[in-house]
Amino acid sequence: MRHLARVASLILVAGAVLLQTACSGVLPSKQTETRSPWTSFDQAKASYDLILPGETRLQDLQAMGLDPARAPNVRRLNYVELIEFFMPHPSIQRSDLDPSLRACLDARESCYAYEIQPGVTRERRHGNVALDVFGFRRETTTSGWQFKSLIVLQGDVVTYKLWSGEPNIQRETSEHRPLGPLQSGEKLLERAIY
Repeated sequence: MRHLARVASLILVAGAVLLQTACSGVLPSKQTETRSPWTSFDQAKASYDLILPGETRLQDLQAMGLDPARAPNVRRLNYVELIEFFMPHPSIQRSDLDPSLRACLDARESCYAYEIQPGVTRERRHGNVALDVFGFRRETTTSGWQFKSLIVLQGDVVTYKLWSGEPNIQRETSEHRPLGPLQSGEKLLERAIY
């Protein structure tokens, strides 16, 4: 009994200290980086702009660091995966596709693509430490960049390319739980049972 009282008082003291300090430097942070030859969105986009359909060859891509065998996070897609990518449901017909893409898909095995998705995202929690730790309020800032590109080749020549991305990711997430740890009671119950 004395042991439980001691643990409870320790928890109360720790909680009081956390409430007083409210120093967000002790909150966790996370960084996710998809490694690539580029360190920024602008570098990735500049390299992408150098790729010219009908002119750029496989050797040129390899010289740029886009070789799935050597470069990290470059995925090779076969023609079946490309069909699924460009025609995910029956409402999209082959006639809707770019003529160079259709010709590549008709070539079957000699049609393939490189999918590249470099990026960096950082998540940093901030705010009141006690409210965060006890689950009442959690505030997170997410920042970074992401670039996605698909380079389609027929044989050893680029026939089509496509890109999308977010050059400047800036997101604020605020999660409020008025009952704090009691709102995730089902998780506590699960832990107690198992």
